Amino acid sequence: MRCRRAYLTIKYLSFIVVCLSAYIPNIALCYDGLKATGCYSNLYYNDEGGDLLGYEFCIVNSNKGHHVLYQESSGWPDVPLLLPVIIENNKISFTVSLDDKFPGKFNGMITNHRLKGKFSNSEEYITLKRKSSYWIRNNKYLTVEGCYSNMHYVNGRGIIGYEFFIVLGKDNSYILYQESSGEPAMPLLLPIIKKDYSISFTLPQGDSHHGQFNGTITANGLTGNFSSNDEQIVLKRKYSYWQ
Repeated sequence: MRCRRAYLTIKYLSFIVVCLSAYIPNIALCYDGLKATGCYSNLYYNDEGGDLLGYEFCIVNSNKGHHVLYQESSGWPDVPLLLPVIIENNKISFTVSLDDKFPGKFNGMITNHRLKGKFSNSEEYITLKRKSSYWIRNNKYLTVEGCYSNMHYVNGRGIIGYEFFIVLGKDNSYILYQESSGEPAMPLLLPIIKKDYSISFTLPQGDSHHGQFNGTITANGLTGNFSSNDEQIVLKRKYSYWQ
């Protein structure tokens, strides 16, 4: 009787696991308890020289696989790049192709608290802690840059909502835009126009939302809408869903 009860319990638990696997989307590639998505950063502001220095890799997932928002700074932040990522177990690789920069292919490993690796065209070994983005941590003053999100998981429906992640790069600001109505769509990296605390950007034709987005930023969040519809989008200033 005890054996039969144990067998039924195991069978029931197996059924639950199968059901959960069917409904929970692959929001983060895991290996031995590790989560691949999130931000890995050593970007910091050097008060003495007035420079922003370091690297930042922010990894997100989508129905088109994993992508990294890659940015480096050796005084003033470079234009960010959105690149496809290959993740196998705890190994990560992606390629940066810049005519006037050294990077090349990055090969690294993810651990519980950091990401380590190097570019093929450099001897520098990069170690980045898993932490919130510099653009989120840099909140001493009200800035346009930061993360605005209402992404959340709904049981039986998947991931729902929007995420706008705004960073500074060279002479402009850029938005990593992602939306999800069950399974996250492929992220888009777009330049934005900003004036004081108002922002605008345009999605390409063919996206589920298209046309121009106009919004206003406050200390607590971002509110606005696309020209193609009347839906009012309200996002809180917070950590990324992927963090």
